[in-house]
Amino acid sequence: AMIETQALAIDRETFEATIGSLDSILGLESKKRFIKSVPIFAKSELLPIEFEHLVAMITEKKYKKGSKLMEAGKKGEQSLWIVKDGRLMISSALGSIFFLGSGDYYGDKAVKAEGEFISDETCICEEDTTCWVLSRSDIRDVIGDLKRLGQPIPFVSSSLKTDIELRDVKKHRILGMGEYNI
Repeated sequence: AMIETQALAIDRETFEATIGSLDSILGLESKKRFIKSVPIFAKSELLPIEFEHLVAMITEKKYKKGSKLMEAGKKGEQSLWIVKDGRLMISSALGSIFFLGSGDYYGDKAVKAEGEFISDETCICEEDTTCWVLSRSDIRDVIGDLKRLGQPIPFVSSSLKTDIELRDVKKHRILGMGEYNI
């Protein structure tokens, strides 16, 4: 301290008895941040309390490598999966392939669909994967009318631009200095 200071302290037992465990608080905030970043929620005018209720409805599910979350041409589960750990591969009926990792989501089209949802994509776990899952019925129970949800964003194949040269790069700022040996 640079000046005379008074500090207050609370022991862990009292903190957890009063507020809850820090891990659970941080976990809920992390889930809320992810939920708010998914376009169908981000582009909706949901109330803070609705986000809190959605987070409370999330279940964590573990899937083994090779598990199918959705299969093209078949009735699919109307859920939203947010990848916590692991990797999903999505292949469309048109032959496009996309990979999803931690922080990515899948199932927004199924959640928005009216009635039964027949998938035009297959979603397979490329490795053991843990997802946070929200079912369509849970979302409906929290927000009421699903028409309040924003529109899903279609997958866009990312392609790397390989013809960039050093003269094309513009310096915005230096993030840090490191050591290097030549």
